[in-house]
Amino acid sequence: MKAKILSGIQVICLPCPLISKLPTLNNPLARRCGEIIENARHIWGYYSPEEQSVYYEVIDGEEVPKKFPPYSNLKLTSARSIQSWYVEHSDLTLTNQKTPEAIKKAVQDVRRYARPSIESNITDKEILAIFAICEVYEAVDNIQLGKPEEAIKEKVLSASMFLNLAKAGFEPEKQTPASTPEVIPFPTPSGIQWDEVKISFIDNENVSINIKGAIIRKHYAEMGFRNKKTCKPVKSWVILRGFSEQECLTYAPSIKEKVEKNIQDLRKRLRACFGIQDDPIIFNHGYKPKFKVSKSESQGHSVYAFSNSDLFDEKEED
Repeated sequence: MKAKILSGIQVICLPCPLISKLPTLNNPLARRCGEIIENARHIWGYYSPEEQSVYYEVIDGEEVPKKFPPYSNLKLTSARSIQSWYVEHSDLTLTNQKTPEAIKKAVQDVRRYARPSIESNITDKEILAIFAICEVYEAVDNIQLGKPEEAIKEKVLSASMFLNLAKAGFEPEKQTPASTPEVIPFPTPSGIQWDEVKISFIDNENVSINIKGAIIRKHYAEMGFRNKKTCKPVKSWVILRGFSEQECLTYAPSIKEKVEKNIQDLRKRLRACFGIQDDPIIFNHGYKPKFKVSKSESQGHSVYAFSNSDLFDEKEED
């Protein structure tokens, strides 16, 4: 993986999981990486031009070069989407716990939260094959960086494991909406207090969470702020956005009951997401968060207006 600096921001450039060629490296583990990535791509139905040239089929009694169908751009987009999700989340979901249960959950999470969404006909085998390819790229990076052989072997073994699961037909059951977990907890370190949590709104649906330098991007659904019936953000998510606009949210006495209900819901969801049981919101001439909430500099002013009763005037059933 390579990094570029664009407008002062470091952007990681990921190699295409189905097309990019591996660099030529004189290393036995690198050769094994090549074998894994070739087999993983076959699961997606992708064969390199060099491979295609040696495949033949018999038509009308005559052996002719096999014709391969053109590759689907939609499928390629799905592969990249799975890759992006894995690179961003695998350290949290699979580190030191590549158990069947953890892998099954990772596959399910890809289906729910990968952006852009993957095609519905993508199989779990294909998702696992992309996991294998991602581990291969990590192994190759480790080789090029001169990291210890144990670190390289760890990635190669993980890639082999994912490939074997894909070949063996490992097909975790697809989650139904009724069994979808309401929240994917943030891996908050022990002892963290609310004043050490920073939430920055990237847009109206996504935030960047920073806890002691560990930065993770989250969608409102992952944080437990999705309305089960409409799949849109719940009202307390709007209130959370309101804190990024105003440090203190006030209200008219006529809507006191509605305000308190929404604030209690926000407290409940934040505690479930971060695992910090202390009260995340205090009242001092209005409601104030103990954590830091802001907008990203590129977002500008929100399209929503936050003021007194306007923030709390919508009835909602979750």
